[in-house]
Amino acid sequence: MLLAQLLNNMQNMVIKMHDPYKIFIEYVRQCGSQKKAAKRLGISPAYVNDIMQKRKEISDNVASKLGYLRVIKLVKIEKNKITSATFKAEGGFLHN
Repeated sequence: MLLAQLLNNMQNMVIKMHDPYKIFIEYVRQCGSQKKAAKRLGISPAYVNDIMQKRKEISDNVASKLGYLRVIKLVKIEKNKITSATFKAEGGFLHN
C-alpha cells in the first residue's frame, strides 16, 4: 500500500537527491549538540557520532524523522545496455 501511494505521488513530483550526511550534520548543528540531536531523534549519542564520522549509515527510521525516505540506487549492467532500478530501503523496487 505504501509503495502504491508513493508511486502515485511520484507522478507529479520532482525527486531531488541529497547528501544524507550533509543533511544530518546540519540537523545536529541546528540542535546545538550531538547529545541534543540524539535525544530529539530517540537514538544514542554514540550512534549520532558514528553517523557524523560516516562509520554508520543513516537508518530508515532516522531518515524518516528528518523528513526523508532512504533509497538505494541499483544499476544493472547487461551487455551493451545499462538499466536501473531504485530500491526502496524498506523493501521493493521502483523501476525507472
